[in-house]
Amino acid sequence: MRPEKRHLISRQAAFVCLLFFLCFSINGFGQESNCSCTGKLTKTEKGTCTIAGTINSPVFPNGIKGQTILIYKGNILVAKCTSGKNGKYSVAKLPEGNYEIKVCPSNGSPVCIPGVYTQKDKTTFINIFLNT
Repeated sequence: MRPEKRHLISRQAAFVCLLFFLCFSINGFGQESNCSCTGKLTKTEKGTCTIAGTINSPVFPNGIKGQTILIYKGNILVAKCTSGKNGKYSVAKLPEGNYEIKVCPSNGSPVCIPGVYTQKDKTTFINIFLNT
């Protein structure tokens, strides 16, 4: 295969991958609308990880204040917070591990984002887009 042809194929593959990513991002890939925002807050060991981000929607592209964010480790609710100015939220002192984030909007279906992994001494940024 000629080098020009191989370069063309890799550009096409990159374009298809980008298109696939954008389509699923716009449609809320990984966000389930049928999740439940229940559970009693349970104290757990302290860690050095943080999960932070912004909550926004088509109506509020600059952020939504006052949204409830729940952080689960397995089926255990380990942290809870409310989005502040410009929809920003942050939950610190989490142990390293896998988490699920649930956002419980007052006027819409909950949004669940599973598979959020935190690393020691690092902040994991998860921006959440509500379809309300």
